[in-house]
Amino acid sequence: MLFRSDLDLPPGSYRVHLSPWSDGSRPYRLTARAGDPDGDPEPNDDDSTALPLVTGDAVRGRLAADYDRDRWTFEVADGAQVLLDARLLWRGPTDRQLCLIDASAATVQCADGMGPAAIQLGDLLLAPGRWTLQVTGTADPADRYLLGVVTTVAPADGAETEPNDTPATARLVPADGTVTGRANGREID
Repeated sequence: MLFRSDLDLPPGSYRVHLSPWSDGSRPYRLTARAGDPDGDPEPNDDDSTALPLVTGDAVRGRLAADYDRDRWTFEVADGAQVLLDARLLWRGPTDRQLCLIDASAATVQCADGMGPAAIQLGDLLLAPGRWTLQVTGTADPADRYLLGVVTTVAPADGAETEPNDTPATARLVPADGTVTGRANGREID
C-alpha cells in the first residue's frame, strides 16, 4: 500500500496518474479526503518547501510514509549571542532522528533515539541566518511529534557550545585553561 497524507493543496482540480508496478491487471482503490489539521502540511521534504518554525514556539508533525522527512526552518537574528536548544519529543515506539542543517544545505549535527523519547540538539551557538531542522525516522501516521527551538542563556566563558565538531567551529580555551561541556552520544567535540 502506498499513501501520501497531509498534502497541503490549494483548491482546484488535480489529475492522478496511476501506473502498474508489473504486467497484468491489479485492483486498486484511490481515496481522497480532508486531512488532519494537526499534521504538518506536505510537502515539506526539502528547503524549498520547508515550514517555518518560530523560536519559542512548538510545532506538531508526523512521519506518515517511509520516505517522509519533515523540514522546518528558523532564523537566527544578527547579533544574537544566546544558546538555543532544539528538542524533539514523541510517544510511540518508533525511531526518530533530528538533524541541524545550515544555509549551504550541509548537515551540521544530528541526534537520534528510539521512542517513546525526547532528543535534543543543545547548547547551539549559531551564526545569523536561516537554519533548518530535519526530522526523519520510521513512518507511523499515528505517532505525532512535537518540535521546538528555545532560547536558553548567553554562553559562559569556557562553556562548550555546539557545533564544535571541526576546527572552524571550535571555541577557544579560556586563559585559565578550564573548559566545561558534556559528551552526547557519538558526537565529536
